[in-house]
Amino acid sequence: MIAVVCSAKSVRIVNLPECSINSTYFNDERDSLIHSLTGQPVDNCQFIHESHKLKGIFSLSLSEFQYLYDASMDRVFTTCLIRYLKRLTRIPTIFLPLQCQQTLCNNPMWKVVSSRLVKAIVIEESMAWLSTLGGGYSSLGDQSDYAASLAGTVSLFQMSLALEINSPILLAKSQLWFAQSLMQMGFLKNSAMILRRMYVIWKPLMRPDLPSDMRIDHMALGLWARLRHLWKKKRTQKIFQQN
Repeated sequence: MIAVVCSAKSVRIVNLPECSINSTYFNDERDSLIHSLTGQPVDNCQFIHESHKLKGIFSLSLSEFQYLYDASMDRVFTTCLIRYLKRLTRIPTIFLPLQCQQTLCNNPMWKVVSSRLVKAIVIEESMAWLSTLGGGYSSLGDQSDYAASLAGTVSLFQMSLALEINSPILLAKSQLWFAQSLMQMGFLKNSAMILRRMYVIWKPLMRPDLPSDMRIDHMALGLWARLRHLWKKKRTQKIFQQN
């Protein structure tokens, strides 16, 4: 079953295997009024343009759903739809064909599927927002200890989200970002401990064909080079103060 999912930053097409659509889009008018499992007529006016039993779920006739499916490929349309839904209702919002809506209402597994889908979308977008926020604070961390501490706090939130979605790569990146914030605040030994541990753990797992954003060992080496520079700078300042 295909669903259109509208979240805070995107409109995406999601394939949900719990229910199949038997009829085709733009078939005769009777197909949109027949339950997909029982074959019994349903009241069209009762379901279209309203949320039925499930919060955040909207049912459309097959022709309307096909229009939304096609229009979701257009960037201008998706931008306007996201802005409209922010004012109209809670997000993420899921749009389903009419006949699947009634089937899912009677399917106890749908509550599990719906909650996990919404949770995955919210976590994914939260991680994107936190990455943007953490990158901004990290860029200011060299001039401000406060910004560096905020970047470290953001990386801790990212660690918790990475544990929530069980993503080892994301968890490792979050730990490297936290090590960078410690480095900016002057805790060089603590940062070095994290970088050494991450390199020892991830170096044997890395393959040459992995993309650059997956090479945790290269990221650790890059931060280690910066750490050596800060150590050298700190040593020079100490010698200068003694003289």
